[in-house]
Amino acid sequence: MVACRQLVTIRWYQGRLVELLPMLRDRAHSPVLSAVDDSVAAALAVAAALDGDRRTAASSLAALCGTELGRLLRSSSWLVTMNGIVEAACLLQDAVVAGRAYQLLRPYADVPMVGSLGVTCFGSAQHSLGVASLTSGQLDRAVDHLRAAVQHNLALAHWPAVVSSRRRLVCRRRPRRSRRSRTRPGQKDQGRPRTAGESAGSGGWLGASAACSSTTASAWSTWPC
Repeated sequence: MVACRQLVTIRWYQGRLVELLPMLRDRAHSPVLSAVDDSVAAALAVAAALDGDRRTAASSLAALCGTELGRLLRSSSWLVTMNGIVEAACLLQDAVVAGRAYQLLRPYADVPMVGSLGVTCFGSAQHSLGVASLTSGQLDRAVDHLRAAVQHNLALAHWPAVVSSRRRLVCRRRPRRSRRSRTRPGQKDQGRPRTAGESAGSGGWLGASAACSSTTASAWSTWPC
């Protein structure tokens, strides 16, 4: 199971989670799966949604939420599971689930989303809060959370999570810029000072152009754009 979780994490950040659909379906219905581990079902919901199988995604998400998402067991994989629920809700454009997930995750804003005893990590919970806010239509709040996620992920030295948060942040902010406000080649940006997270990506592989590149962006990360 440890290897499964780590493989899911790798494919998640590579944008290749769909490749694991057969394995996730098998694991989700395995009799040896822990009764308190819902992370596989959450990963299945996201993978199915990415593959265009909205029925499976919606069914998996509904099974996780039950009659009240707050009743989901708080096991060692709870934060990772909630991250998957937020991403699935984003893909399915389920603002109700996203809004409830935001309420439950808010107290854990500054905690990394670690699964089990450090088997895997999906970065700062600020990222999930930002995605949940995007899905709920709270765009200004989403920007605040995603900016905080970039900083927190940098502090964690979780580089895939840094890229993921920057991608969401840049894609969310880019449509707001008018043609007049764009900096011309050779001109200095006279706007607000950049944070460390934004500066770190200005010219390298964490940059905005790379972050929103169609070749590197996964399906769920480009949806809010």
